[in-house]
Amino acid sequence: MGIVIGPIEFEGPYADANNLKAEPGIYAILSESKGELELVELDEAHSLRNCLDTEEYTSNMRFWMETSQSNLVAAVHYTPELSRDERRNMKMRLMQEFE
Repeated sequence: MGIVIGPIEFEGPYADANNLKAEPGIYAILSESKGELELVELDEAHSLRNCLDTEEYTSNMRFWMETSQSNLVAAVHYTPELSRDERRNMKMRLMQEFE
């Protein structure tokens, strides 16, 4: 199942970072409640799996789920062909759509 954010289709949702590839891309953290998805965070990473599987990140996500009483899932868009600056620019363009 794909998730469209702005003009880009993301893969997911994923509840476990082990299902992700260790490739560069953009990720969206989504709050899932009663079948609805809401964007919580949008960022880029050199390795999506490694970024979303760090102890600091997962502890922050556990805290969010406990306080918001909703599930968090990730959606990813792999961009192995883009540089870090190009990923950042793509992220900024996507974020502008939510302002």
